[in-house]
Amino acid sequence: MTDNDIPKLIAGQSEEWVPPFRVLGMDELKAFTPPEPLVGHLIYQGCTCQLTGPAGGGKSAIMHGICCAVSTNQRSWEGYRIYRSGPVVYAAMEGIFGVRQRFIAWCHQNRVDPSELDGEMFTMEGQFILANERHVAALITEVQQRGAILLALDTRARITVGLDENSSRDQTIAIDALDLIVRETKAAVLVAHHSGRSGTNPRGSSAWDGGLDSDLRFQNEDKHKDKTFTIECYKHKYGPDRCTHSFKLQTITVPESLLPGLTEQQRQSIVAVTNEGGVGDPRGNDGLTDNQRETLDSYREFAGQEGIGKAKLCEVLGFDRGSGGQTRIYRDTPRLLELGKLTASGKGNQTKYRMADEPHLVVR
Repeated sequence: MTDNDIPKLIAGQSEEWVPPFRVLGMDELKAFTPPEPLVGHLIYQGCTCQLTGPAGGGKSAIMHGICCAVSTNQRSWEGYRIYRSGPVVYAAMEGIFGVRQRFIAWCHQNRVDPSELDGEMFTMEGQFILANERHVAALITEVQQRGAILLALDTRARITVGLDENSSRDQTIAIDALDLIVRETKAAVLVAHHSGRSGTNPRGSSAWDGGLDSDLRFQNEDKHKDKTFTIECYKHKYGPDRCTHSFKLQTITVPESLLPGLTEQQRQSIVAVTNEGGVGDPRGNDGLTDNQRETLDSYREFAGQEGIGKAKLCEVLGFDRGSGGQTRIYRDTPRLLELGKLTASGKGNQTKYRMADEPHLVVR
């Protein structure tokens, strides 16, 4: 196309043709409010999120736990508040065998009746390719029909077959397809991905770094030989980021009564649990430490409706830089945010925190 072609196109536009964009006024922008959290401040409603970690590192265990907690109307998952519950679709692209055992193992670990998964947790098997328009259209229909609020895709490599992993052009096709799924279903989309052979960065094109709403990354490079690992919120487009969260993997044996006909070895499974004291348990008992209660009381006293930043709160309390009081405020604030005790507005150094008072929504 040349500059001379544009006037011809303008003159030739028909009234039936609808451009793929809109120009909005200030009043119209009011309808576009920032997304609310779904699980703590890890996953946001109606947003794309990628969880990157080493092969065999626990990504699937994290996804299984989140999916089960969201679909069974839990108040929290490993202490991270669930702001909305509803049906979930889990795409087991690396194989469906063992998935049911994983789900039931999570239920057993968290004292949840596995029957609560019925009609709420759906597992997809077979082939699904983001670059295939028919596949994408069919998945959108499935998610819509089930009213799912969370779609988990495990893993990115399996759903981008045929696309050059290192090509920004190819991977943008996949990202655009994810965005379309979100727009049409309003569901959050969580994608598991492998990190590179060395380091903790996601494997392949960096196009995903900018295209995602949230980017969660395992920080342990040794595949957590002690079964513990840390996840960093590397990026959140709509909330505070650069915070870290510690977890560990537990091997449990599910009772034969829950998995009849299977051997003891077949009934063994992996469950991801928090590795941080005072975070709380999945049944909604926040289990705040004394220090966290003290920090929360400080916000209750000084935050008001406008909120207050961590540095300002330390100033009001008379905590010097590097003091134990400042360390406590900076350490406990992200945890209280994850627990839903605080809400945040703004980004970076301009972030302000105030007491939370938000309902837990259940979609049925």
